[in-house]
Amino acid sequence: MEAIFWTCLGLVIYAYAGYPALLWAVSRLRPRTSAPEREPAVLPRVSLLLPAHNEERVMAERLENLLALDYPPDRREILVGLDGSTDATPAIVASYLARGVRLAAAGPRRGKTALLNEMIGQARGEILAYTDANCAWDRDALRWLVAPFADPGIGCVIGELSYTNVDDPTVAGGEGLYWRLENAIKEMESRLGGTLVANGSIYAMRRDLFQPLPAEISDDSVNPLRVLASGFRVVFQRRAVAREKAASRLGEEFRRKARMVTRQLGSHAHVRAFLWPPRPALAFRLLSHKLLRWLVPLFLAVALAANLLLLDHPLYWLTLAVALTGCAAGAAGALSLARGRPLGRIPRLLVYFFMVNAAAAKGLFDFVTGRRRAVWRVSASTR
Repeated sequence: MEAIFWTCLGLVIYAYAGYPALLWAVSRLRPRTSAPEREPAVLPRVSLLLPAHNEERVMAERLENLLALDYPPDRREILVGLDGSTDATPAIVASYLARGVRLAAAGPRRGKTALLNEMIGQARGEILAYTDANCAWDRDALRWLVAPFADPGIGCVIGELSYTNVDDPTVAGGEGLYWRLENAIKEMESRLGGTLVANGSIYAMRRDLFQPLPAEISDDSVNPLRVLASGFRVVFQRRAVAREKAASRLGEEFRRKARMVTRQLGSHAHVRAFLWPPRPALAFRLLSHKLLRWLVPLFLAVALAANLLLLDHPLYWLTLAVALTGCAAGAAGALSLARGRPLGRIPRLLVYFFMVNAAAAKGLFDFVTGRRRAVWRVSASTR
């Protein structure tokens, strides 16, 4: 029981702190292989892909943002896909068709990945640039995003997502801190030649490396892995910046995280064949970066059960007291946030930790029981 308890606790610590520390050490021992920062002699033709459901609150602003990017209009196209929109989004898109925006796909609701498959069939660019409706790119973001493709060995480039409301009581010490850690991990993985996970707000890949994906899995989870399996590098480009608002309601963030875990578990199951012939380094990084994090609620539950069977030792009364105090503090913090009361940084972080792991447990349960999430639900507080 003691071995089980400390192993589970050690895996939790490794998932959140051990792997980033290991990456930091290894990346410092390897020569820096960051993304090239010079523009190619001839800018590649880029297809900007913007899938949307009901985005009337942000669509006009987003299209204006894309049209204003510092990139030659004759070298880029803006493709919009509409996934069963029932609000004014189609009318807004129609008003931009005369300005060079193309409606590449529209129809009944079927989910983002299926929509992207159809949109890419209409794309004419040699580079596919993925984005979402609820973010805004810095004016020079597209130039920085495509610059690394001057190196023929690079197949995918991932930009940096930055949140604009990190001072919000629900976000500060939570999603904002998590995403800063995630960006740091991606940059360190990039130095080793292979960032594993993109984000749907800003990333790009070579058109000839694209393959259609099943509707229930995440494009930003699978595409970088497919690129790596094809023998190309995947790099993180910190200068290509997308900015968006993080969810400021715990309920919305819980649902979003649960859906992401279910879809990403399906994505990793989909790419398991890419690990054969054996790629132990890639498998180890996949396990460390994502899978162990999703299994943290399972580790915590097993550790608690082992703790209860070890109460004949005084030390385990102490560990149980710490665990119960943490749970009580997290519940009290969540209640305070729900009532609009301010919280300190540490209590907010504790609330976020419990929310994320509750969502991971829900996502894991949905995946194991066969529930798949092809469609997405717009989080109102992120718009």
